[in-house]
Amino acid sequence: MGPLAQVWNEQQGQTGVVFADLTTNPGNSGAPTPGANLFGTFDSHFIHFTGGSAGLAVGTVTFSGPIVMVAWSDQNLDITDGTWGAGGTVYPTGQIGRGMNANGWIWVAGNTLHFDFNAINPAFEIEQVRVWTTPVPAPSTFSLACLGGLMGLHRRRR
Repeated sequence: MGPLAQVWNEQQGQTGVVFADLTTNPGNSGAPTPGANLFGTFDSHFIHFTGGSAGLAVGTVTFSGPIVMVAWSDQNLDITDGTWGAGGTVYPTGQIGRGMNANGWIWVAGNTLHFDFNAINPAFEIEQVRVWTTPVPAPSTFSLACLGGLMGLHRRRR
């Protein structure tokens, strides 16, 4: 509801360090459990909203895998832009106020993130959130594993 927030996939199956504001699922931005130096293999996704004339965007994003962590502070977004950002995308790294402000709200449950962005100064404000999820194996990888298992069973029967 309201103006559109943009959502896109960034790095998929990337291994690296994550700095996040929320590391619990279920969880919300009202009582976050931050984490730093969390290392693993994740898929990263990005949500961007520019206030414009109407400073409110409310919605839900459902990802293919469970949400592991979320970052919305300027510092954590800046630190993770280089490793987790999408190639060819220019992020406002270093811009003050690029993350979610105190009027914004997110909550996660399973593989769903609900957001309520409310720009304080809609003419100049952006709200940004980075989401990390558990990678879901590509269908081709799963198919190859199944095919290999079937070939093994076929050889045993002979």
